Amino acid sequence: MMSESWRRTTMLFAAVLFLVLGLTGCTRGEVELKNTVSAYIQMLTESLAKPDAAKMKFFASQAEIARIDSYILFMLKEKKVLNSTMQKLDFRGVEIDKDQTKATVTAYEEWTYHYVDEKSRQPISKEEAIAYNNVYHLIKDQGHWVVDKIDSNETQSTTTPAPAEPAGAKPPAGDNSGGIRPSGKF
Repeated sequence: MMSESWRRTTMLFAAVLFLVLGLTGCTRGEVELKNTVSAYIQMLTESLAKPDAAKMKFFASQAEIARIDSYILFMLKEKKVLNSTMQKLDFRGVEIDKDQTKATVTAYEEWTYHYVDEKSRQPISKEEAIAYNNVYHLIKDQGHWVVDKIDSNETQSTTTPAPAEPAGAKPPAGDNSGGIRPSGKF
């Protein structure tokens, strides 16, 4: 049997949770998806700066990790590493399919970034700013959400684009960015 204080505590917790979710307009699933995307972004930033795609294993599908890893290898071939900082993240929408195995999260993002030498970690480019409208495609993997793919659309760049690849260099498959940038567009 539940004690009266336990029952009151449970009811109070449920009421607070309901109020928080109601005020934010987010369901528990939406909050989980936004948290997954936020964690993915944080780990992507760290993975590109280290560089180490293995850091993504809890936040990205195997296909996405392979894409990130090929990008890291491309940058290392160029003897550079990307340092980026998210300046703004604005979630614009969350959609979950009816069987709860796939979802999309749309977000507007503003970034600053620059390249550093792989060994010395000294800057080799000026800092640039860029903004994206991104659509994160997530899947359930072993019971939790992971990012499987990103559709990215550059909305503005406040400085010149990232340097083009040298003649003969081939970017990773699927790269249509014309340069190496943060936020999954590579």
